[in-house]
Amino acid sequence: MKAYRKTRKNFVQKHVLGYFGLFPWECGSCHHQYYSKNRGDRRRARPVENPWTPRGPQHPPAA
Repeated sequence: MKAYRKTRKNFVQKHVLGYFGLFPWECGSCHHQYYSKNRGDRRRARPVENPWTPRGPQHPPAA
């Protein structure tokens, strides 16, 4: 089952565990909370396009 990141809520989670690099996680099926050093994947709203590639139709180079 997939695990989900939880927000840090109290002083210990925010400052003490944050200092050691631990992040709160919760299991999606049993809702068991645990701490891991894995931050998780960063999600993007949409894929990033390369700004240097042309967007129009591709034409062969003029000879």
